[in-house]
Amino acid sequence: MDSCLWYYWNGHVLGPWVTGGVFNPRGATTSGTAEMLVSVYRRNVVELRRGVRTAAWLRRQKEEGDWQFSPEWWGTQGGSWGRNAGETVFESLSTMGNGVISVTAHPASTPIPEEWAVVEKELQERQASRGHGQFKVLGYEWRVLRFNSITRQSVAKVMAVTNDQPPTEVFLVQQPNCIAFEYVKSMLSVGLSTISLAGYNLDQVTHRTRNMRILCVGLGGGSLPLFLAHNLPGATLDVVEIDGSVIEAAVETMGFPPCEIHRLQANVSSHGLETRNQIRSNVPGGHLNAGHEYAINQEVLWGGLLNRVTVYEADGEHFVEDLVQKRFNEERLSRQYYDLVFVDAFDGEDVVPTKLWTRDGAFLKNLNKLLHPKHGTVVVNLHTDSPPPSILEKVTGQYRSGFDPSLSQGRKIQEACCTYRDVLLPPETGTGPTAGLAFTVAVPSQGNISLVVSRGLSIQSHLDSQSQNQQSAQEKQMFVEKLQAESKYVQKVLNTRLDFFKRVSRGFQVVQGRVSPAKVLQ
Repeated sequence: MDSCLWYYWNGHVLGPWVTGGVFNPRGATTSGTAEMLVSVYRRNVVELRRGVRTAAWLRRQKEEGDWQFSPEWWGTQGGSWGRNAGETVFESLSTMGNGVISVTAHPASTPIPEEWAVVEKELQERQASRGHGQFKVLGYEWRVLRFNSITRQSVAKVMAVTNDQPPTEVFLVQQPNCIAFEYVKSMLSVGLSTISLAGYNLDQVTHRTRNMRILCVGLGGGSLPLFLAHNLPGATLDVVEIDGSVIEAAVETMGFPPCEIHRLQANVSSHGLETRNQIRSNVPGGHLNAGHEYAINQEVLWGGLLNRVTVYEADGEHFVEDLVQKRFNEERLSRQYYDLVFVDAFDGEDVVPTKLWTRDGAFLKNLNKLLHPKHGTVVVNLHTDSPPPSILEKVTGQYRSGFDPSLSQGRKIQEACCTYRDVLLPPETGTGPTAGLAFTVAVPSQGNISLVVSRGLSIQSHLDSQSQNQQSAQEKQMFVEKLQAESKYVQKVLNTRLDFFKRVSRGFQVVQGRVSPAKVLQ
């Protein structure tokens, strides 16, 4: 479905363009654009100085996406408690069952205007060697991506900049270290800490002396893959997103970098990939050099990151199957192992697609072949399907009908965890520990669970009986302490304000036992 998109910046209409089969995130330049942009800039300064936090207050903040900023972007949709409904800057009907994909824009109070000059100076220094004009920061906004126009799927903070070199354009740059959702912080914290504890040297990746391969199933607004690409300069990322409307929204209005995009032709026997990178080749507004100018500007804004991230419009199941079929030779396959995999895929009903955790399904079967055999780590975002028991239920031990206290996260979640463990960590022959470790950490504020499956770690004791559970309690605690210590090291290596330590051990549980699939279907 084609959608007419009007681009706003703090209430100003910057220009319409038609989106659909071809991505074109740039509107045609009109006369008076430069004057209008100056007006917008002045308006931003005036508005943000009203009741803005002081610089001293800002320095005390530990995370750019701290929850205390949530009233700025939460919105009032559905009677919610946000400060404003925001401006709708994108709407498109999904063809993948996600309803209306929409993006709303909300004013951001930080960074304060006095700090914009620091960013401008850095950008202008990059431009100086190219003799290519000067960037001017217009301001910052929150952008919220929704499914069905209600479910908040992703939140990002974007910076708007313009170049004084004609043709004048506005560029949106998502802030890579601003993570708003707690579950994303949890996935990043526990995933990176786990693979580091398994012996993988992230310091080498940050210094570009080691190439790391990462797969992200699910794009959303792009905050998770962008954080990884920005903080791990030696990493290359494949990002798989089934819904083309989500990709449009991320690139056009969420400030995700205009990297190369491919579409997987799942209905073709050869499983061909169709290149879809018109983002970097279209010429807007009839300017002969506009395509070249645009590419230079994006290189200044994003640097080499553009060449390290590739987006695939594809079903995650078809994508991994395609990779395995193309690399059927074991030697070729071994050179294409993924070191780290993130699975964050939900449909319009806020449910993880069943085929991504089916025991005999193609997704896990092929992912098993693509994951590095020694240190491969998978992180899965799961949403609990069982509301927590009340205080009265905990005290009396009398739970509501259908609630199983031994499966407090829900039967489907338990089965999904066991399935990932059993498929990706096949037991060794004979007696002894399983090859690897699967565990979960909780995200209590959102009812999410981060499942981690690591091939490079293990807790030696089996945890299937009560007596063995008691014997392994000390070893489990030692493991948690090691993971916490590693999280501090990783946070230092990445030089990020994201607090890994407090997120790697909350509600830590080793995946154990198994729920009968028959019970799950009841």
